[in-house]
Amino acid sequence: MMRHLILLWFCLAASHGLAEEPAARWRPRTTDWSSNVSPALGDWGFDRPGFPSSLYIHGVTVPAGQSMTNPVIYDNDVYDDVFDDELAMVMASEGEISFRAK
Repeated sequence: MMRHLILLWFCLAASHGLAEEPAARWRPRTTDWSSNVSPALGDWGFDRPGFPSSLYIHGVTVPAGQSMTNPVIYDNDVYDDVFDDELAMVMASEGEISFRAK
């Protein structure tokens, strides 16, 4: 019993040390684009000048009038992903995304 408790404590301590930093860091929403003229990875907000009037995510949103050519990477590895595949198929059939198999 004591051996199991020590092993459990060791596993918890080791996993805590590995999970301290998140994989992505999103910055607070940008509300004034004139003060953030050179956005960096993790910057986001709405209605950035020169881009479509909607959600802007740096590195994802393309300038207004420019078509998107990036393929969508869809990873169907978890049971709850099946709800996303219908949306991906509809968007591909409407020409909104370039959906390719690899």
